[in-house]
Amino acid sequence: MTRRRKCRHCGQLHEPDPRNRYHQRYCGQSACCQASKAASQRRWRASPKGRDYFEGPANRQRVKA
Repeated sequence: MTRRRKCRHCGQLHEPDPRNRYHQRYCGQSACCQASKAASQRRWRASPKGRDYFEGPANRQRVKA
């Protein structure tokens, strides 16, 4: 038995995929998928690992080139 969930972006109820039902928070509409990706990237960039990912001399040289 699956439980319907409210999408974090559009607010409509949706059936989560049975394989992801415990952590799927966005429905499958394209705008909601884009919002999910943007939120995921914001979380990663805010994490300690993501903050320093593009730091260092090797990345500076790559950007200059």
